[in-house]
Amino acid sequence: MATTSPQRYTEAVGRRKTSTARARLTSNPETSIEVNGKKLEDYFPTQLQQSAVNDPLLHEDVVRTFNITVRVNGGGLMSQAVAVRHAISRALV
Repeated sequence: MATTSPQRYTEAVGRRKTSTARARLTSNPETSIEVNGKKLEDYFPTQLQQSAVNDPLLHEDVVRTFNITVRVNGGGLMSQAVAVRHAISRALV
């Protein structure tokens, strides 16, 4: 019987006005982002919101790829997108 070790992750909280996001980053061969159980493109329909979320991953010092799962609540969609960006940025640091 083979035992597997639990997958390690980094977790951080981000906030913006009345929105709060909790992001979990785990190492993965390909980057994927899931927000409240939906793909990023399905949860945040506009390009502006999607680019706000992807912004921390576009810097040169981020060389690893991650599986990112986020739980976010409160506020409007743009406020939630900025809270998610904040949470991802804090988890990367």
